[in-house]
Amino acid sequence: MNEQPDLNGEESSEKKEILFDANLLTNFEKTINLMEAIEISKNWLKDQEDMNRGSDRPVKNTLEWVMEWLKLDDPNKEEAVILYGFGGGNRYQVFSDGRVMIMTNFCSDSRSENIARVLHFPSVK
Repeated sequence: MNEQPDLNGEESSEKKEILFDANLLTNFEKTINLMEAIEISKNWLKDQEDMNRGSDRPVKNTLEWVMEWLKLDDPNKEEAVILYGFGGGNRYQVFSDGRVMIMTNFCSDSRSENIARVLHFPSVK
């Protein structure tokens, strides 16, 4: 059974569980696809790629920067960093093991928060 979520924020009254592991190391494609669905602008990744084009180092808090941070083999690295959504409107917390959670206190609008909830994307305030 492949039930399509209602992106307007409506869901059935039955209790839902997180359907996948939002993780940039173990489930990259699906995690990115769902993050793109949450973002209001569908140009989120292109915007980040444009910011990094021609730069010697990736811009902090972009996906490219976060992916480099995840690869660091440093026992003193932070436990988590922030990944910005389009224009910094939404923010995601990325943990050193690759887990991703949307920060609901930093959603650009209620639509993004509702989409994240309906898609069962892990969240933190």
